[in-house]
Amino acid sequence: MTITVKLKADSDGTFSVLSKEAPPVSTTATTYDATNGTVTIPAVEADGKVEYANVKLGFNSDGTLSVLSTEAPPVSDSLSCSTYVPGTSYCNDGKYPSCIPDLSQAAQVQKGMTYDQVVKIIGCHGVFDSMSSAGVDFYWSDGQYGTPFTSATFRDGKLDYFSYSPS
Repeated sequence: MTITVKLKADSDGTFSVLSKEAPPVSTTATTYDATNGTVTIPAVEADGKVEYANVKLGFNSDGTLSVLSTEAPPVSDSLSCSTYVPGTSYCNDGKYPSCIPDLSQAAQVQKGMTYDQVVKIIGCHGVFDSMSSAGVDFYWSDGQYGTPFTSATFRDGKLDYFSYSPS
């Protein structure tokens, strides 16, 4: 993956992101360590998901930057739940736009998994849609028509139906 970011050194020891190309990076929390001559970008996203955390860049003598280190993104606190669908143990914290699983994540989801197992694979809570005798329905999407879309129905605490539609 190639990341193109143009940075400007600010007088307070931080950096401003002047421009960037895909994937997006955090423009507000990028920091500069003058002692070590490094820039740290806290999160780099690809397809709406944090792929790298604390990306440390070093300056080269030719004016370019080299990636010195990266970390795997932490399991997000967003996987914890503060609001539940009334009368259930299903989380109601999911909001559009949500994260959207890629093909490799979707392939890991299996009938019979719990909601928490599915959420851990996908990386965020689904958006609660409805509850009926058929089960509890959730969606993962950016909320735009025709974009990648994933739906799941849980019945008696287990995944009963899963549909993955890539863009």
